[in-house]
Order: sequence, then C-alpha cells, then structure tokens
Amino acid sequence: MTCILQVTSIVSVFFIVVSILSFCLKTHPTMRVPVIRNLSVHLPVVYANLSASSRSVGPLPWLLDKQRTQPHDAFFYIECVCNMWITLYNKNAFACGPEERQPRGYSGMN
Repeated sequence: MTCILQVTSIVSVFFIVVSILSFCLKTHPTMRVPVIRNLSVHLPVVYANLSASSRSVGPLPWLLDKQRTQPHDAFFYIECVCNMWITLYNKNAFACGPEERQPRGYSGMN
C-alpha cells in the first residue's frame, strides 16, 4: 500500500513541476506564436503611361501584419492534464484522509 502512495506522490510532484515549467515556457517570447493578419493593399492604378496590353488587372499587393503573440495551443492541453491530475489527487486526499474533521478540543455541545 505504501508503494502505491509513494508512486502517486511522485506522479503528483511530477505534474506540479510540469505545470510550473509549462507556465514559464508559455510566457517566454520564443515559445509564443505570432498572430499574423493578411492585409490587402489597394493602390491606385495609373493608366497614363501604360499600353493597352499592360492594363490587365493583376492580384492586389498584400502585407503581413503581426498584431500580437499568443501561447502555443499545446500549453493549454498540458495545463488541463496537470490541473485535472492535481484536482483529482486533492479530492482523493481529502476524501480518503484521516477522519479527523472536527477541530481539536471540540466536544459538539455548547
């Protein structure tokens, strides 16, 4: 029985360390994904010096605009798994812990 408790405790510490590491990595600038927006640029067409054959309308020029960065989606799933394990571990610890639910010295009568 103590072997199972030791393994459970080690796994819990592992998930806590992974959760902390995930939080640190997702806030690091190199681990963030840029949110890029494609902007079409509308330029006025000047036909004065163009011949009839070169007046065809081509694709509009475009620019890429980096608005902000966001954490990679994998960090969300890592945190969900870690939080789920820690929540289940804590619920199990409180449910299966010692039956000492009353404060010491509490007699139940006033």
